Amino acid sequence: MKWIKRILLTLVLIALVLVGGVWAWGAVILARDYSAEVRDVSAANDPGAAERGERVATLAGCYAGCHGRDMAGAVFVETPLLDRIIAPNLSTAAAVFTDAELESIIRQGIRPDGRSVIAMPSASFSSMTDRDFADLLAFLRQYPAGEGGVEGRSRYGLLARGLLAAGIVEPEASRPREQPWRSREGDDGERLGRYLALNACSECHGLDFSGSPDFAPPLTIAKSYSSDDFLRLMATCKGLGDRDLGVMSVVCEHRFKVLQPNEIDALHAFLQTL
Repeated sequence: MKWIKRILLTLVLIALVLVGGVWAWGAVILARDYSAEVRDVSAANDPGAAERGERVATLAGCYAGCHGRDMAGAVFVETPLLDRIIAPNLSTAAAVFTDAELESIIRQGIRPDGRSVIAMPSASFSSMTDRDFADLLAFLRQYPAGEGGVEGRSRYGLLARGLLAAGIVEPEASRPREQPWRSREGDDGERLGRYLALNACSECHGLDFSGSPDFAPPLTIAKSYSSDDFLRLMATCKGLGDRDLGVMSVVCEHRFKVLQPNEIDALHAFLQTL
């Protein structure tokens, strides 16, 4: 009987050590300091800037997406082990942070305190051109503050810290990313398509568009869509055979409806090259 108690006590102590180690290593990762590249970007101020910025914000999922219908913030996930991960109030952020600080957060994944953002897919927006980003800033700064939003920062529980410690989830500031593109225009439709895919598709399908198990398929699946099928997908948000595509159908309904026909053609052309 004594040996059983000793074994159980040993197992409990080992578990406590492992839990403590995961918690501590997760804390080290969360506390890492990063240096943002200083970039000269400011909010556009021409008459059509905010309207263009609304389109950028919609396609990127900022507006009526992860941050809530009015960008007032939303609880992304809340569980005992993950704790509370939120998409913060963008109206508050636009009022508090400078243009340079917002650029660092959104395109580089680095907060003003030097720590990385977590879960916010800044690597997907790293290629965003200065023009598109300046329009996005104009929209954020002119949008009226939403009511009943979510304030505060995310809290990371044991499971979240474990995923960080195991490298399954990476701090956004440490992920590979592209430099901002000089322009989203180009003679080659595939180039524009790649730009759109990086900014609108890579959040779910990965920066290499290879997908992730049990969540998003590799975007090579688009090769099964003809040009007309792809146009129909973007218009109806239904897959081949009028199938509901789950998250894709929801994202399409809220975000991809802003794409113009030439952009849809360019996106389809790029996806055929994968």
